[in-house]
Amino acid sequence: MNVRRLSCWLAAGIMLMSQTPLFSSVLEDIKKQAVQYRQEGYALEEQHRFEEAFAMYRKAAYLDQRYAPAYNDMGILYARSGDDARAEEAFLRAIEVDPVYGPPYANLALLYEKRGEYYQALQYLRAFVVKLHGAAFSAYSR
Repeated sequence: MNVRRLSCWLAAGIMLMSQTPLFSSVLEDIKKQAVQYRQEGYALEEQHRFEEAFAMYRKAAYLDQRYAPAYNDMGILYARSGDDARAEEAFLRAIEVDPVYGPPYANLALLYEKRGEYYQALQYLRAFVVKLHGAAFSAYSR
């Protein structure tokens, strides 16, 4: 059996499994655990325990790779530590996994503004405003 055929069979099997109540229940539990890890990370961050907070955010992202807030939070910690390149990657990843989630747009705008990349900053700030207020702000109003 070639690799392409095997990957098709695996994808079909996973799709069928996702239709079962047990599998859906397990997925929901995993997502809840990811949210809990993020909340623990935020509590640690508030106590200035940044390395431990980062570990919690990483666990959250590992459990639910579509959980944009975890990537956004990692980006914030990277930015605070001065690692702008990794902060940018984390914010972009958050946008990639959930384009509707607004905070990474604002955070990228701040990051680009800090670096003097004003056009980029303006683009992400505009995107953030559109996320908050809808398409009415994406064009001239009448």
